[in-house]
Amino acid sequence: MSLDENIDLTRKLQHAGQTLVRLSRYGALGITPSRDNLQKAADYFESISAKLEPILKSVEATKSVQRVRPLGMRG
Repeated sequence: MSLDENIDLTRKLQHAGQTLVRLSRYGALGITPSRDNLQKAADYFESISAKLEPILKSVEATKSVQRVRPLGMRG
């Protein structure tokens, strides 16, 4: 995945999180969001999170390999 795609997915995840927070704040004010809106926001968040998971695993694997490498092998 390209850097632009990673940035786009991260922005979408951020937007989905902000939407979920906004919907939960409505509840704190006594305004009940519709189940449909809550479900759509949760589904969208889960969808984007699932797309980002392989990227995060790849970055974590690369990071752990870099930690294990002896100093003489770094370029």
